[in-house]
Amino acid sequence: MIRAISLAVLFSCAPALAAAATPPPATATPAPPTAAPEATPPSDAVVTGWARQWLRYMQLGNIADRSQLDSSMDAFLTQDTVLRIQGQMNSLGQPIAFTLVRKFPTNGFMEYDFRMRFDNGTWIEALTLDPNNQIAGLRFYPGQ
Repeated sequence: MIRAISLAVLFSCAPALAAAATPPPATATPAPPTAAPEATPPSDAVVTGWARQWLRYMQLGNIADRSQLDSSMDAFLTQDTVLRIQGQMNSLGQPIAFTLVRKFPTNGFMEYDFRMRFDNGTWIEALTLDPNNQIAGLRFYPGQ
C-alpha cells in the first residue's frame, strides 16, 4: 500500500512590529496608512509549470532552486524531508497526465490542486502560494 505523503501547509506570518516615532506637530495631518501592494497572480500555465518543476525536484531528491519558497517552506523542506518524499515519489515515474483540477483562495493564499496520473496510480499535488506568489505549502497524496 502506498503511504500518503502530506506536507503541512506552512504559512509565513511575520508579527507586526510597532516602531516608536516622534509625534507630528499639532497642525500636521497624518498620512493615511498605505498597504503593500500584492503581487499580480501568475497565470494558471505558469503555476502548472511550477507544480511540474516541484514534482521533478521531489522525484530527484534535490531542490535546485529554493527562491520560489517562502521562509517557512524553505526551513521545512530540509534535505532529509526531501529524501523521504523522494523515496515514495520516485517509483511513480513520469506523469502520463498532469492537470489543474481546481484552484481556490484560502486565508489570503491561493491553493492549486493538480491531478497527476501515472502508470501505477493517480496522485494529487497541492501547491499553495502566498500573496507574494511564493510557495507556502506543498503536498502530495494519492487521489482519484
